[in-house]
Amino acid sequence: MVNIEQFRVNKQESVNLRERLTYINHNFTSAQIKEKVDHNFRTIDQLQQKLMAEEKEALIFALQALDAAGKDEAERYVFSKLSAQGLRTSSFSKPNSTELQHDYLWRLASAMPERGEIAVFNRSHYEEVIGARINQSHLEAPLPEHAKIDDIWQMRYRQINHFEQYLYENGFYMVKIFLHISKEIQKKRLLERIEDPNHQWEFSFSDLEDRERWQDHMCVFEECFSATSTKYAPWYIIPADDGDYGRWLISEILLDKLTDINPEFPKVSNKEKEKLAQAAEKLRNGDFD
Repeated sequence: MVNIEQFRVNKQESVNLRERLTYINHNFTSAQIKEKVDHNFRTIDQLQQKLMAEEKEALIFALQALDAAGKDEAERYVFSKLSAQGLRTSSFSKPNSTELQHDYLWRLASAMPERGEIAVFNRSHYEEVIGARINQSHLEAPLPEHAKIDDIWQMRYRQINHFEQYLYENGFYMVKIFLHISKEIQKKRLLERIEDPNHQWEFSFSDLEDRERWQDHMCVFEECFSATSTKYAPWYIIPADDGDYGRWLISEILLDKLTDINPEFPKVSNKEKEKLAQAAEKLRNGDFD
C-alpha cells in the first residue's frame, strides 16, 4: 500500500516540477511490482463489475506526458486489465480540419464514457492548453476576435474547470495523470527506439523538437497543473523513470477512485424475485426446451 496523496496536486498549489521526483527508491523487483498490480486488480475487477451493473457513475482517466514517458505502456499494461465490456479508450493528436471547425472540447464527446464505464484518454483536452500553447497551433482555428485575447490560456483553464465540475456533478469523475520523466531517462528511451528496428516505428522527429523546448514544456505544465487541479478533477504527478513503479501507482489511484465510488450490484425487488423464481421453475421443467 502506498500513500497516493503525496502525488496529488492540491487546489491552487504552486507546482514546481524540479521539486517533484521522477524516481523513487524502492526495493521491489519487477516481479514483485507486477504482483502488487495483480493484487490490486483482484479488487478492481470486482468493483468494475459493480460499476457496470449499477450504471450510475463513470470514471475518466486522462494521461498526459512528454513522449517516451510511458502513456502507451500504462494503457497497455494497466488499463488493459479492465473488462473490455466497460472500457473505452481514445487517443488525441493534433486536431484535424473538421475538429478545428468546432469548439476545442467538441471532440471529447465521442470519447466520453457511458454510465458504468471507465474511459482512458491518451492525451486529452489538455493538449489545447499545453501543446497548442507551445506550438501556437490554436491560431489555426477560426476563432472570433473576442476569443483572441492575451490571457486565452487563463480563459481556457476556467472553461476546463467548469467543464470538469459539470462532469463531476453529473457523476462522471475525471482523474488526470502526468507521467513525470527526467530528461536523462527520456534520452535513453528515445535512443532505444531509434536503435531497435522493432521500435523505430514509435519514434517521431517531433519528439526531438519537443525535447529542444523542454523547459518551455515544464513551465506550461506547471502553470496548467496549478490552475486546473481541483477536488473534483485532481492532477497526480507520477514519477515515471521506473515504468513498473509508475504503473503500480496508477493501479493504486484506479483502486482508490473505484473504492470512493463504492458501486453496488442493483437490488432486486421482492416482485422481481418472484418473477425470477417462476422463470427458473419453467426452465427446470423444460418449458423453453
